[in-house]
Amino acid sequence: MVYLNRTDNTKVSGNHLHIYKLDSSEDNNHTYAYDLSKYGNFISTDSLEESFEKFISFINIKYERS
Repeated sequence: MVYLNRTDNTKVSGNHLHIYKLDSSEDNNHTYAYDLSKYGNFISTDSLEESFEKFISFINIKYERS
C-alpha cells in the first residue's frame, strides 16, 4: 500500500510511521506518513524488540531496561 504524505505530497511505502493530527474545527483528521529510513536507524531486518527500542528512543521516551 502506498500513502501520500500531505506535507510535501511524497508517496510513502514500505516501513513507515503515521502521525495523526486531530482537528476539532473540521470533520476530518489529517494523517501524515513518514518513511522510517529517513527518520531514524530503523532496519527491516531488526527484531521486534530492536524495533521497539529504536521507536521508544525515536519518540524520546526514557526508560530503564531490566
